[in-house]
Amino acid sequence: MRGHYRLWIQPSIAENGLKIRKALSRVCLVHVPSIHVLPDIGGFFLWRNSKNEEAAKVASDRLKKDTRLYQHIKAGMREYNWRERDNREFWHAKNGQLLFETAHLCAYHVDHFAESRVGFYFKDLDEYGLHGFFAGNGDEFFHSYYRADRTFQEEGQLLYDDD
Repeated sequence: MRGHYRLWIQPSIAENGLKIRKALSRVCLVHVPSIHVLPDIGGFFLWRNSKNEEAAKVASDRLKKDTRLYQHIKAGMREYNWRERDNREFWHAKNGQLLFETAHLCAYHVDHFAESRVGFYFKDLDEYGLHGFFAGNGDEFFHSYYRADRTFQEEGQLLYDDD
């Protein structure tokens, strides 16, 4: 029964396609064969797909770049926490003051009204990152990670994969 239904539907599609081509040739005064329309439609879908691929590539590149900066900030904070044990002067540092420097990074104190912040310059990435820490009620602790400018005033949220 399915094959019979199929045979019945196919001629009606062909007839409708012929009617559409005839109508188009009357309106446009030009006969447009369906074979010429198909590349245009296919081209549109290829163009749209390429735009989606470009957007996906940009998003993927940003995720990789942000994840790399996030990992560097976490490593910088491990170094900061290790050095802070022996040096309580970190808490009394002025805004923008260099706290310490290694072969790979520089750490700076950054003032903020709500968070304790440390800014980093990563020499190998040639990028600035910012870590914020906020202690909430009870056992709530919040860590924030940002991409920053060299003054640590402009910041952008990082998109990262924490696997």
